[in-house]
Amino acid sequence: MFVRIETDQGIVGYGEAGNWGHIAAAGTAIERFAEYLIGKDAFPIEHHWNAMHRFSYFQGTAINAAISAIDIALWDIKGRALNVPIYELLGGMCRDKARVYCHIYEKTIEQVVEECKKKKAAGFTAFGHINPFLDEGIDQVYFKPHVKKMNDAIAN
Repeated sequence: MFVRIETDQGIVGYGEAGNWGHIAAAGTAIERFAEYLIGKDAFPIEHHWNAMHRFSYFQGTAINAAISAIDIALWDIKGRALNVPIYELLGGMCRDKARVYCHIYEKTIEQVVEECKKKKAAGFTAFGHINPFLDEGIDQVYFKPHVKKMNDAIAN
């Protein structure tokens, strides 16, 4: 879910709510937080984060996703207003390159391996996989053979 916040000066910031399975709840939380944010200065980001966090007595993934999306959008606004990349606002660049991560959501190891190959061809260099809907329990011997097969799939 993406959030778009526009200031009274027309500066637009975008944020993303990374919330798997509770999008409607996160959307409702974002709408409630909008009531608090409308008319306020976008720059005191930490203040707004704390206010939203304290406002939410029972935090959970949906609330945290909503706060995160708004937080990212406010940083985007601040960066655009100051004509500075967000990484500069957060302390500056610490590396000149980064790996591109992709999470694999497939049910069988055969599907995981095929998806790894497709994602590698698309340019991804880091992969992860945990699917709560697998037939096998997480406590079973699952990870070592599956991770090896994933590594083998992207090694060639």
